Amino acid sequence: MHSPTKSFGDRSSIAIVGGGCAGVAAAVHLSDREFDITLFEQNDRIGGKCQSFVLGEHRLNVGATLLTRAATKTREMMKRAGLDMVKIEKDTLIYTRSKGLVPVSEHIASRPLADAWPLLSYRRALGEFRHALRRRDVGEFAEPFHDWCASRGLARLEEFFYFVIYPFGYPPLATMPTWYVMRYINEHAVSLFFLKGIYDLVGRRIPTYNVDGGYEAIWRSILSKEPAIRTRLGVTVTRIERSSDAVRIETTDGGFRFDEVALAVSPDRILQVLDTTAAEKALLSAIAYSPYASIVCRGSGAPADQAIFLEDRRVPLVISDTIADGEDPALTFYVQGDFTRGEIPALLHAAKPPDWQLGEVLHVSSWTNYFPHFPSEALRSNPFQALERLQHKNRTTYFGGWCDFETVEATLDHAQATVERYFGPVEGA
Repeated sequence: MHSPTKSFGDRSSIAIVGGGCAGVAAAVHLSDREFDITLFEQNDRIGGKCQSFVLGEHRLNVGATLLTRAATKTREMMKRAGLDMVKIEKDTLIYTRSKGLVPVSEHIASRPLADAWPLLSYRRALGEFRHALRRRDVGEFAEPFHDWCASRGLARLEEFFYFVIYPFGYPPLATMPTWYVMRYINEHAVSLFFLKGIYDLVGRRIPTYNVDGGYEAIWRSILSKEPAIRTRLGVTVTRIERSSDAVRIETTDGGFRFDEVALAVSPDRILQVLDTTAAEKALLSAIAYSPYASIVCRGSGAPADQAIFLEDRRVPLVISDTIADGEDPALTFYVQGDFTRGEIPALLHAAKPPDWQLGEVLHVSSWTNYFPHFPSEALRSNPFQALERLQHKNRTTYFGGWCDFETVEATLDHAQATVERYFGPVEGA
């Protein structure tokens, strides 16, 4: 059992480092419990990887993109922000050089009947994973998904799930640990993928939604309604030193003293500033990343209001949006791996259908630390148990996608559960 922080009486001020969705969620849940909260964000904007790009009167999501009604934690935050879900009308296509652009339903229908057995076997394995997830017992799911499938005669699953997982910033399935593949599938991906195909077959569109004002607006709007949370934008934390009675935080705007610190930035950033213990350094150093980027440009010849999976391994997804009648749609390409600005034209040209003509690049968002995760070798020693031993010790609590799984919904769920576990319930709730 862990004693809630408030039971100590003298611990009331908490610094939150990081203003992405994890940091904002931690801030509001802790503020609800009447802690004195200061949030530090080194950028001049809130939201982290939940970014929006303004083009005309439209806000394009260039980080987190769509949501469904199953995203309950995200919807709770939207309600808190005073924002609504906006139903969007997008078809989903798959582009291959051999077949061109085809609907998802046609792609599913073209799968050989031999795929049915691996899918049935996979569903049984997914049930086993759900039991392991409740126990946080990684076990056999530490193996790379490619090896895990091959050892069970399920090799066709790797090809089948390519379009479901890889385009969204995750590593190739040859190296991605099965634990994370299962985690993603369990949350929403396969059910949504099949549901989309069924809707297409009956001539309907699956109901998907956007955030009114874009994903970034959730976190900005929440903090504007929470005056008790002091938000310091454009302030970089340079050093965090902990003692038995306080946490000292040095920043580009001076030094501060707090009772505790909540770390809601990526592990590579934590290692740069925290006076880590040996156990903390070992855990944080084990994290791997998957570089990812989004690139916005105009494109003539491209269909409007579509989500299009591409067979190119560097550029696996593009989303088109109508900005104004009579204008070429805006195309948001999602790119795997590192690249330079000068390489962008060649990257996009190699991935796009040949009849598309691309205009100038309007915006680039890139992350070298996308999808922080434990690789297979580290997972075999069950680092989540090591994280539990460090949580809420030495006046430090960890938040963020690396603690569980990096989707907005999973990150928000983890933030709420962590605050409830270590800081107690809301008084009167």
